Amino acid sequence: MQWAQKQKGFTIVELLIVVVVIAILAAITIVAYNGIQNRAKQSAAQSLLSQTNKKILAYAVQNGDTYPESLEDAGVTNTEGLQYSFNNLSTPKTYGLTATNGTHSYYVSNTVTSPLAGGYQGHGQNGVAAIKNLVRNPKVGSGATTDWGFGAGTGAAASSSILTTGGPLTNATSFRRLTWSVAPTTGAINQTNTSSLTNLITAGKTYTISAYMRPSWASASTRLTAAIVDDANATLVSLATPDTPHAQGQWVRRSITGEAPAGATRIVIYSYAAAGGTTRPAVGDTFDVTAYQITEGSTLYNYADGDSQNWAWSSTPNVSTSSGPPL
Repeated sequence: MQWAQKQKGFTIVELLIVVVVIAILAAITIVAYNGIQNRAKQSAAQSLLSQTNKKILAYAVQNGDTYPESLEDAGVTNTEGLQYSFNNLSTPKTYGLTATNGTHSYYVSNTVTSPLAGGYQGHGQNGVAAIKNLVRNPKVGSGATTDWGFGAGTGAAASSSILTTGGPLTNATSFRRLTWSVAPTTGAINQTNTSSLTNLITAGKTYTISAYMRPSWASASTRLTAAIVDDANATLVSLATPDTPHAQGQWVRRSITGEAPAGATRIVIYSYAAAGGTTRPAVGDTFDVTAYQITEGSTLYNYADGDSQNWAWSSTPNVSTSSGPPL
């Protein structure tokens, strides 16, 4: 009986110590495993980048220092995890290549010969896909006026101008201003982007459209409208935000989302002020618009264009589409 009474089990403290030790060992094992896995993904991305880059450079040597128009042209049969951009019209000619494995990306270019962590301008990186702003003149700046028109209202006279400072965002400082010399009595007041999206939209896909606007007069209302049309300018779908009171002299972003039907080829964007019978502008009043963005899908992303961080223009700056990771 005395022997039986002397037998003891583990105390709670001892059990807790064992549990803590096991937890620490498990954590160390998980961290080590994740580290090995991450290094393997990094090595795989760098290896893919190096192999593909050699094929691009070999193509250029064999074709008068002209970069391939696609990775397939360079003999790359599997482009999964790769993003490629080029410009054979610039001086010097340029290219950029990004390879991604999981959440790890590396890139090279005509000026960066050794792999650098991250993505080339305009590419997605570290597992985040790039998005595209389809508006070719999003800040309504230099060279963009041919795509734009305006309605000043019945009986009104107004002029438009481009201002390069005072926009709503650090990456959208320029804007287009409508200024009245004769005040309107009735009729639509708008600034309109007419043709910058020709052949850039796809039937059946959803698009999110946004813009910043600023009326200078009190008791104004604003709305954003988009007409999805075909080549014959027939409106297939009309989207619009409600007429909404707008704080005098303040930049406000409006946005709408809709699907492009069969036959759709472009989107016409209208920024309206005083649309709902509210107070109209007087002589000297202004209506400003800028930071237009159209992206695929129903997500409203922060505004970005080819001048934004890690973004790039597809062609001429401020008059072409642009792409990059969401900001």
